[in-house]
Amino acid sequence: MTSYEIMKANIHFQNPDRISLRFDRIAGKGDVCRIFVLPPKNKRDNSKTYSVSKKVRPNDNEYDEWGCLWRSDGKGSSMGEPCNIALPDLETDLKDYEFSDPKAEGRFDGLEEALKQAEEKQLYVQLNSPQCIFERMHFLHGYEDTLCDIMELPDEINELAEKLADYQIGIIEEAYRLGKGRIHCYDTTDDWGTQQALMIPPRKFREIFKPQYKRIFDTAHRCGMDIRFHTDGKINGVVSETQRTIETILKN
Repeated sequence: MTSYEIMKANIHFQNPDRISLRFDRIAGKGDVCRIFVLPPKNKRDNSKTYSVSKKVRPNDNEYDEWGCLWRSDGKGSSMGEPCNIALPDLETDLKDYEFSDPKAEGRFDGLEEALKQAEEKQLYVQLNSPQCIFERMHFLHGYEDTLCDIMELPDEINELAEKLADYQIGIIEEAYRLGKGRIHCYDTTDDWGTQQALMIPPRKFREIFKPQYKRIFDTAHRCGMDIRFHTDGKINGVVSETQRTIETILKN
């Protein structure tokens, strides 16, 4: 079996020859080609070369395209942390905030070369577009303020969540257009769990975030992509409900 076939068989429980490997550093050879969303050309360090084959991390005291100022060494597995609040007041600032353009020039520089290399090795191609909704939301608005406003400003939080979902949908659509359907998976992240529970009440997750994830994931599925969603921590409060829904459907 090829790496692509092994990945697909693992995902769909089709008894592959072996367990698939996402990271090549584990065994010297992986089954996945990861491609990364790049900052647009007008937000880059012109002294550097950019390619979808290499993840871009902000350096210390550097603003990203969203207006977040980062504390980071730009290296290793640590992504650092934003140390400002780019969107402090949702009631007054949201209407004037300029959201990043998912289809800006330069987002997918080097994509064709990366896809050709992946196809030569028969790899499974994964589009990495992290900080999906919740993480990007509290990067912009501050963690404590985001948790408070989920309870106190539901209309504004809903609007922000929808706009952040629109960005991810645009990324998927542009990747599909440029990749001509040769990207196999949409890979994103939102850390939702502490070691004890979900970070917000499950009902708020279902009211605000679940509909936006559905929009994003439906788009990826229409583009022929599987979903890899990194959530972190203990998220039983929403997973158990999903399991019960599936069991009810199967019984009926």
